[in-house]
Amino acid sequence: MPSVVALDRRTLSTFFFLIVGLLVVSGIVSILSARRIFSDQEWVVHTYEVRSTVERIRERAATAESQQRAYLLRGVAEPLTAFRSAYADAKTEISRLRSLTRDNPVQRANVDELEARLDARMARAEVVIRRRDEIGLERLIAESRVAPGVALMARFEAAAVAIGEAEAALLAGRLEESRRGVWRTILSFGLSTTVGFALLFGFYSLVLRFADQQEAARKAEEALRMDLEKEAAVRELAQAAERRLLAELSRSNRELQDFAFVASHD
Repeated sequence: MPSVVALDRRTLSTFFFLIVGLLVVSGIVSILSARRIFSDQEWVVHTYEVRSTVERIRERAATAESQQRAYLLRGVAEPLTAFRSAYADAKTEISRLRSLTRDNPVQRANVDELEARLDARMARAEVVIRRRDEIGLERLIAESRVAPGVALMARFEAAAVAIGEAEAALLAGRLEESRRGVWRTILSFGLSTTVGFALLFGFYSLVLRFADQQEAARKAEEALRMDLEKEAAVRELAQAAERRLLAELSRSNRELQDFAFVASHD
């Protein structure tokens, strides 16, 4: 019985440390998976931010374009100020876009191309504005100096679209990777939970068996103790009977000796 109890103790300890190890590994995997999911989500947010920045640049360029036309038509200072302010805002957004895409060489080249085309379009707009101030709107239209700006604006739009399409492709890949990360996390959590419950059930079964064996050992020890007590009581009774018999024999011997002494004197 002692060897079985010792074996069960070792088994219980083994299962306990297996469960602890599983919990540690599961915790590490969960932390790594959560960090991967958060990283994927950050890249998704980053892609959306790049796309929204590109849209703001296009909006600022379109605002500058419309304000330049308004100045050409009206010849007042307010549209000219708005034109230059929109251009400055577009340059600020391009700087932000360059910072967002600094980790992507392809997009950095696209941003450089976008800025170059925006600068070319705005430079052409300034030339047209100065020419309008010099010769007036009618002669400017007659010289067809407005039409080239449309082509420059189209090139700018093409560069913006190229950046947007590249980011759309990146977004699709990052969303797919994010979904895979979620599924990996679910699967790893499900697997670790299943194994954990299996180990816990095994541990519970061993604890019950260990408790049953301990109870059986306790009952066996109790029965053995009772048997030993009974044997001790029987032995004590036998010893008492032996003592009484010895005492009776001793008394009989004394009586015989006394009788023999009396008989010899008579």
